[in-house]
Amino acid sequence: MIELLACVGVLAYALVFFLTPFDATAETPTPRWMLIFIWLFHPEYSISEWVGNDASRFGILDRIPLLVASAGILAVSYLLGRIVLEALRLDRLLTKLEVGVMGTGLGANLLSLAVLTLGVAGQLQNRMLFFALGLLAVACAAWRYKHWRVLKPTTVADDRWDRTTWVALACCLPFVLLIVLGSLVPPWHFDVREYHLQVPKEWYQQGRVGFLPHNVYGNMPLGAEMHAVLGMTLLNDWWRGALVGKAIIGAFAPLTALVLYCFGKRFLSTTSGAVAATAYLTTPWTAHLSTVGLIEGPYAFYFVVALYATVMALRVGSQPEAAGEPSDRLRLASLAGFFAGAAVSCKYPALLFIVAPLGIAIALLPRRVFYWRSAGVFALAVACGCGLWLVKNYALTGNPTYPLLYSIFGGESRTPSKDAQWSRAHQTPQGGLTVSHAIGEVKILTLTSKFLSPILIPLALIGLTNRSRRAITWPLAALCLYMFVFWWLLTHRVDRFLFPLLPFVALLVGVGVTTFTSKRWSRGMIGLLIACSIVGFLYDSSRIVSDNRFFVALSDLRQDLPNPHDPPEPDAVRYSHIHSAHRYLNSVVQPGYRAMLVGEAQVFNFNVPVLYNTCFDDCVFETMMNGLTKDERMNALRERRISHVFIFWYELERYRSPGNYGYSAYVTPELIQREFVEQGILREIPLGLDPGNSQVFEVVGWQTWGNE
Repeated sequence: MIELLACVGVLAYALVFFLTPFDATAETPTPRWMLIFIWLFHPEYSISEWVGNDASRFGILDRIPLLVASAGILAVSYLLGRIVLEALRLDRLLTKLEVGVMGTGLGANLLSLAVLTLGVAGQLQNRMLFFALGLLAVACAAWRYKHWRVLKPTTVADDRWDRTTWVALACCLPFVLLIVLGSLVPPWHFDVREYHLQVPKEWYQQGRVGFLPHNVYGNMPLGAEMHAVLGMTLLNDWWRGALVGKAIIGAFAPLTALVLYCFGKRFLSTTSGAVAATAYLTTPWTAHLSTVGLIEGPYAFYFVVALYATVMALRVGSQPEAAGEPSDRLRLASLAGFFAGAAVSCKYPALLFIVAPLGIAIALLPRRVFYWRSAGVFALAVACGCGLWLVKNYALTGNPTYPLLYSIFGGESRTPSKDAQWSRAHQTPQGGLTVSHAIGEVKILTLTSKFLSPILIPLALIGLTNRSRRAITWPLAALCLYMFVFWWLLTHRVDRFLFPLLPFVALLVGVGVTTFTSKRWSRGMIGLLIACSIVGFLYDSSRIVSDNRFFVALSDLRQDLPNPHDPPEPDAVRYSHIHSAHRYLNSVVQPGYRAMLVGEAQVFNFNVPVLYNTCFDDCVFETMMNGLTKDERMNALRERRISHVFIFWYELERYRSPGNYGYSAYVTPELIQREFVEQGILREIPLGLDPGNSQVFEVVGWQTWGNE
């Protein structure tokens, strides 16, 4: 009877899910089932998009150097992590697969910290130094290889593979391929082009990691982004190197899936782990965030692997089947702490969402003489995982948590007004602390988001009813609730910030699939996994999830010129991600000169030097021009070698709109016309742009400045 009710619940949710529009905010909302129908019976639409609607633009071999560089970075990461695991005597507690996955994650953060250290020392363009670091790791690994080879790995009790396990793991493979291909497409997301890849670009070009007064985001921890700096150095090219960094971010998705498989295999069942990996990879959220270059993927990986090590630490000696010595608890606590610190090196909120609950668990749950030692070791390891970022911030800005906690630490270039602007922009929406708003957020997260999977919610709820797994499922549910509550109470509620919960929901799905053991249920779950994978693949390979021009030559994507084969407006704007003004400035700004940007912060695609600022920093145009005479303004432009000015009125209006982030009110169309155009300082370039949207100006007489 219970099994029948579970089946009815799964089918009922699926029906509601597919009847729900994939984007309720659209003018004509389209139900999910209709999109699936179109993609399923007209696959030529998606396939055409894969080559940019023009087969002559096909190119794939240019990805090979990027794949080789990415694989090399991951291999060195594994070797570094493997060496540390052996040094801590943790390799004897882990299976071979656990050693591989945890070692890669551990080494990735170590490599990131090494790049940060060398960057602060001004060695970011010293390629031989980075090659030497990799060769040293290879040499140490070769020296220890014989020991690794004879080391007897730990085994787990449940290593049985049934048909569901095979099907689940097979379903993962197409999504791994999609993520790899998608992560090698140039960035288009605002945040990625504003700072996730732009800041590594600036550091690489400067040859050092330094303070960026014009980009507040560049002074926060960027642990996941440092692999882009490494890629730029190894390839001696900031643009291709950025794609390597983007590919490394994407690689954390399959790594997380492997962690889920290992977690299930050790603490639940092999089938539960395989299904959890499938649920994670087939959810469109995973492909979306892993291919656009956002860092929630690495953040989620470090979260789940830190929890993994924490659970292992708590179980050492606490149960008859949990082998180990008291000292092993300290070693595992150090591993959990380092991974939690690695999450902090990606995003500050990890202190609240990861470090705090796991630290409390390690300190309070194992009530033995060693638990305070474990807590101390955990805290020290957290500091090792992220402390260099805090030290860097303190040295450069005077505030280890820059730009946060301004009232306590202050901070370079911060002011009370800027801090107030930052706080307003990141505060909980006004009037949002109500039950109705909470219900609305839950509805988005469980049904209406276009990046959801139809199996997540019903099977996770079924997993919570599994009495034999309560020791695992209930703490997972409590952790999800904890993060949701603080996300709802303390943040500005961007839904992707809850993505790190997806691995835990996926584990609940894995338990849900194995809750019933009848053949009818097993066959139904196999069919459901296959159907869900087909739906997920159709979504992930479409333009809804990300830029799906997987097989367009990189040379074409770098220019991203409008294609006559693209659909007509307004859809065509989604196919070309580079503003025409950017292309123009890239072609006309001469060596030794630069462009000034007002309102524009997505500057990654500029090949020429630019002056810009984010909305939270001083407006560079206002700082240079406000209160000066015509001659003084001309001299200022000449001293900074500014030949062109781009003003993005659309962005300025958006920032200044009620409830948005805010922006300096100095620059207005009237000011530019009255004090700059009419006085002969700036001359508008007729590019056919909408003057209410954006304008490009050249500085009058810049051609006469010579090579001063």
